[in-house]
Amino acid sequence: MAKQDIQPKQTEAAPEKAVEKRTFHRSALVLGAFTLLFALVGLVTTVVWLVGLIGNAINNTWEKEALAEVVQPLVIIDVPAYESVNYLDEVEVIRAGVWQFLLDHPDTSGYQEDSFGNITVPQSDIEASIRQILGEHANIRHQSVEDSYLSIVYDEENQVYYLPTTPSVLPYSCEVLNISKNLDIYTLEVGYIPPGPFWDVGRHLEEEPQKVMIYTLQKVDTDQYVVLSVAFPSSETSVSQVETEEGLTSDTTQYNDAATAAPVS
Repeated sequence: MAKQDIQPKQTEAAPEKAVEKRTFHRSALVLGAFTLLFALVGLVTTVVWLVGLIGNAINNTWEKEALAEVVQPLVIIDVPAYESVNYLDEVEVIRAGVWQFLLDHPDTSGYQEDSFGNITVPQSDIEASIRQILGEHANIRHQSVEDSYLSIVYDEENQVYYLPTTPSVLPYSCEVLNISKNLDIYTLEVGYIPPGPFWDVGRHLEEEPQKVMIYTLQKVDTDQYVVLSVAFPSSETSVSQVETEEGLTSDTTQYNDAATAAPVS
């Protein structure tokens, strides 16, 4: 009789265990599916990121953008070609320094502003901006300058410049098309992009450049450069040839002891 009492209890427990087992299997299947889904999403994201990273490295995208910031003030003023900064016109030197200053100071709240929207800038600040882009050997003669896109007024008595806070038009923005290096000398093919709003420098980078110029830079410190020369390209002259002909002349070593240069931000 004792054996007959035990057998029915074992028969009733078996279906309950089977149900629990099937429920566990379904839960594990669902959990596994979600895990696989998230793993696939992560894999796709990683692949896309790596493709972009490799693409940027191949195209020197980051370096091109950084060097474009260095030459931007000279592109804006459409600087005439020059073999050495010693021969760059004094008017162009002032224009380059003023635009360098304006690009470096989108926030001009630290400067006194008059009722016409002009700020008062000490000439020493403009000098610093000139040295930043052109190095220590640029010839500086402070003066008022006629510029098609902004008014540059110099007050000799007070040794200050009166400048507009927000120029409305940017004459040119730029795109670095190619980079060639030889030691500390960088030779760039720089495309000039059509004019546009001042604070929207990159808006036309998808357009074809109106013209291309060859810029020779020297790296004088970590992420710091000065512009040595600007030249017209020719159909017979490649970037590497320009670097050989211009980048390694005596002019390229004159800034080795420069105290300041244009930083790459």
